[in-house]
Amino acid sequence: YYISSPGAMTEISIILKRILAADGFDYVILDSLNNLTVYHKTDAIIKFVSSLVNTVGELKSNIFLYAVATKEHESLLKEAGLLVGKTIDKEMS
Repeated sequence: YYISSPGAMTEISIILKRILAADGFDYVILDSLNNLTVYHKTDAIIKFVSSLVNTVGELKSNIFLYAVATKEHESLLKEAGLLVGKTIDKEMS
């Protein structure tokens, strides 16, 4: 599948839904939320995450969203954390 840009969130959503519906993957991994901030503001990313979480749930799959905890992205991570069933914080050593 071809996606025109890493910032093409609508295109990513459409293709992901098509893949999950056809192939029935158990897991989706999105690495990383931080990279989307290059292309979009936090509110647009949160809408995207909400849509992804709902789509993946409807299709009986699971999603893992990775992000690097930085001060700059603190509000994004806090809001995204409210949309998912569980968050895991890992300290880097």
